[in-house]
Amino acid sequence: MSSYSSNMKSYQKPAASQQNTPSKSEGICTMFLIKVANGKKAFRYDVDIMLVLGNDIPPKKLSKGADDGQRALNRALCSRLLKVAQKKTDCFGLGPQCPIVFDNKCILFTPVQIKSDQLDISISLDEVDEFVKTYCSDRVSFTVNISPTRQGSHVLDLNDIAQYISRASLDQEDHSLRTFLELATSQYALDNDLYTAIGAAKLYQNNQEKKIGHGIVLRPGITRGTRVVQNFDKPMPALVLDAQVSPFYAAQPLITTVMEMNGNRAPRNEEEWTRTFNLLKDVRVCVTYNRKRSFGIGKFTQEEVGQIPAFKEENSGRMVSIPEYYNEIKFEQYKVRVSNLNLRGVIPNTPQRDPSKPEIFPIECLEVMRHQKVPMEKTRFHNSLSTDLIKVNVVLPNERNKQILEHAARLGIFDTKNAVLAAFGITIELKTFNVPIEKQQCSNLKYGDAKFVMPNGENATWNARANKYISPAKISSWIVVYNTQHKDVVLLFVNKFVEDCKSRGIQFLNNPQPVKFDGPIDFEDTFKKCVERKVEFVLLIDPLTSDTHGALKYYEALYKVASQHITVGTAEKIVKQNQGRTMENIINKTNCKLNGLNYVPLINDVSNAYSLEKGDILVIGYDVAHPTSGSPFDPSVVGICANMAPNKHNFVGDYFYQASCKESVDSDQLTERIIWILMTLKKNRPTNRPKTVVILRDGLSEGQFKMAVEEELSSIRKAFATCGIKEGQIQFVFVIATKRHNKRFFLGQLGQTLENVAPGSIIQEKFVREDVLEWFQLPHKAIKGTAQAVQYGIPVNEPKISKKDLQAFLTTLCFNHQIVNCAVSLPEPVYQADELAKRGFNNYVTMKKINQRRFQWMQPPTKWTRRLCRRSYLSRTQN
Repeated sequence: MSSYSSNMKSYQKPAASQQNTPSKSEGICTMFLIKVANGKKAFRYDVDIMLVLGNDIPPKKLSKGADDGQRALNRALCSRLLKVAQKKTDCFGLGPQCPIVFDNKCILFTPVQIKSDQLDISISLDEVDEFVKTYCSDRVSFTVNISPTRQGSHVLDLNDIAQYISRASLDQEDHSLRTFLELATSQYALDNDLYTAIGAAKLYQNNQEKKIGHGIVLRPGITRGTRVVQNFDKPMPALVLDAQVSPFYAAQPLITTVMEMNGNRAPRNEEEWTRTFNLLKDVRVCVTYNRKRSFGIGKFTQEEVGQIPAFKEENSGRMVSIPEYYNEIKFEQYKVRVSNLNLRGVIPNTPQRDPSKPEIFPIECLEVMRHQKVPMEKTRFHNSLSTDLIKVNVVLPNERNKQILEHAARLGIFDTKNAVLAAFGITIELKTFNVPIEKQQCSNLKYGDAKFVMPNGENATWNARANKYISPAKISSWIVVYNTQHKDVVLLFVNKFVEDCKSRGIQFLNNPQPVKFDGPIDFEDTFKKCVERKVEFVLLIDPLTSDTHGALKYYEALYKVASQHITVGTAEKIVKQNQGRTMENIINKTNCKLNGLNYVPLINDVSNAYSLEKGDILVIGYDVAHPTSGSPFDPSVVGICANMAPNKHNFVGDYFYQASCKESVDSDQLTERIIWILMTLKKNRPTNRPKTVVILRDGLSEGQFKMAVEEELSSIRKAFATCGIKEGQIQFVFVIATKRHNKRFFLGQLGQTLENVAPGSIIQEKFVREDVLEWFQLPHKAIKGTAQAVQYGIPVNEPKISKKDLQAFLTTLCFNHQIVNCAVSLPEPVYQADELAKRGFNNYVTMKKINQRRFQWMQPPTKWTRRLCRRSYLSRTQN
């Protein structure tokens, strides 16, 4: 079996397909070419900044931190301490005006080599500023150790991009050049305290906060990165920028935050305290009377501060309450008054000497530390935060480009007086962001009765209400579950639903059986009876407030009975306001749930050799969804699907569970699922043996290509071999598609009103990677804000399919979503795989709620993968 390295080194870019040249237009992007003067070098050093505590206590390294708050504090300390070291050593012997590049942790670059091989600089507490003194003990000193790097080459040639031209970077990339360029382009802004580095490749503006309530502020920032791009066969590095606004915890007294989270008052009941804790769990706070002490919030006490049992005061030995301790004994020293006795105490998330007697702090003596982002999974605990984030981040092209260029100006990247860039011979010009944009045609669609539909090329949508489905479902037995108080609306909706279904060709062999309820629904009993009575389809109609969707989908997976959930509000709008498009989407989904197919997208004539209709191409898509919060034992979920149904264009799939937050897919389970796909394909289409297998993988970063090919593709090959398909009988194409990137493209030129690139747009020149076949493709129309093109990387292309044919093939798959009458952003196999992974995780969450006691067997993870898979769709064979 060939390795990833040998695959890539022997890889040749396929020739262009012989087809009409697509229309071209000029646009701009958020990438800028980086030019480095000939002969320029950077010298890389490892930096260890240590806090020396003395008394035989091991020194503490300041380059690390447990959370955002501690990491931000440690970076600020490292920055200040290195400046002291610079001043003491005349910038390490390089002269006081010599610029440096420092990541405020452990990596240092200089434009000139430091003469000494090892610098050990001692710093006393008297030599540091008040900020360092405030957050460090009175009995400490510091050491700064600087030595040539042990993590790669000490001398970095800033013009050396040979690894990208030879594609050796795909096998084992040396990140030094890209790391240096990302740091160098940020140094001016950091030195001038304009931005703070928070998280991977992100900078956020200082002193530009917007309060939105709940103790949360919004901060504008910039995401940046570097890559080596093709640049019309003249490879060079490029800087990538994108604007972003993120939520942060306001740096303020904790009591202010707690009050703001509860309508400017104290929490009144257990529900409000729980919601407050969910938003504040693990947020780092410092003690106002001793800022050297900080910790993450572990939990709130069950009792209010005024009710917490007394404890023994160390000096006097007598029992005192928390209010007495702060208000009387320590008031002169701490200057903290505990007056809100109805507030609960805070217990740190750090290990306790005696867990039965945890350390407790009043909320009034704590302060939220700076630079702590609100994790995305916590936004659901804030009623309007998600809406606020959408408003500030989903902006039109002109506004987004304006924001990006304003950030770029603050970073000083176009400024010829930027001393740091000048010292390393770096120049970045604004005018280099022009990029050619090509446009290809939409895929035409085939419905039942040989009716063809041509989508609107301007928005990639179409109208298909009058056309029958190409493969309508047949329903023998089905039930409608509803609350008796909504009987009239339900009956009107069901009548219209049946009527519209029949107009599209769906057959109902029997009328639905009503299942009425007045209180909570017993889903388990309902689905058990469905299995006993061979019911094929469950239609649930209930109010939005019922919160029944999770249970419905969990039992659907458990009992293998298809279901559809409609809210009463949606049903009312359909029957009273005649919302035909909404009903059409519901019926489209219903037909697909029951193994029907609505239409077939057609690839263009020139690329017809790669039509799914021929039956010799198997397309497999998969994606991994990770847990957003909760126990470290919560699993990741893999969604996987393929065109293995009787109809060659129909994608069906499943999901399975694996170890938490593991990005690579479990080898054994992946092999098992591919075998399942091949066996299902053999059963459903025994005469269609695939010659080409197109693998579509979502959600990988550029640095994970090697892992995907060497580990995951190897597992897939193993499955084919297990099924008796030899290596020479099949050829693989491995496509990595992702929307989670920070490259943006606009139609128009600087000085003009910029627009979104049109559906069908392809960017395949200048700013694409040099070391792998890559392009950006936008098949759909953005509903809001700035369109996000899909980034495609093709690390394996054994049949050497041309780039144009691959683009046409992927575009056709983007028109195969079936549910809505428009193209979607991702090819249907990975779009569906992503949805399956989400459904798998939601079903897992529901199962935890239903079976709380059974989750004792969740440790270790190897025990739950097989058990949870019983709740997936695998055994419901699609035929």
